[in-house]
Amino acid sequence: MDFNPKEAVEQGSDVPVAVADVRSAAEQIAILRAEAIERSKRFNDGEYSFGYPKSHYESLAGEESSAWDFGTLKTICSLIELPGPWFRTKADQVFYWMWRDGKYNSRTGVWSADHKDVRVSISALKEAVNARIAALGFDPVALYRWSTEGHDETESRKVRHMSLAEKIERFRRVQ
Repeated sequence: MDFNPKEAVEQGSDVPVAVADVRSAAEQIAILRAEAIERSKRFNDGEYSFGYPKSHYESLAGEESSAWDFGTLKTICSLIELPGPWFRTKADQVFYWMWRDGKYNSRTGVWSADHKDVRVSISALKEAVNARIAALGFDPVALYRWSTEGHDETESRKVRHMSLAEKIERFRRVQ
């Protein structure tokens, strides 16, 4: 007989059952992405919307290359403190704002800096993000979930101002 956690809970067991999500990280992120895009589209239609055009959600330069995807990736970059390609000194590394002074072209999938001769493709950025997540032991699902959920300014500021060690502790991969 196979153990079914749902049945154990339904039978009124007093023992709490922790059910691990057996889907891969990629599957979990795909679900979170779809839910977050739908939530963003719903809020985008309201009185206090961001006014994004439909193309904001369209991936025109490959899989997950929309302006929405790039915005989410920027948030993850700030959480994991991904060094930018043009930093010369530690003082230059203002991670939260590093991607703000540029423009992302969702048709080409390339971000270009306004004030420096720097171009970064979204695919190269994803590779760098994934490598840093793995190297530092972050949980990619936890990072993606936090990056796509709405947070009040207090919570956002608290997380942005954490040290890298504190962020690793908060978003670490559970072995």
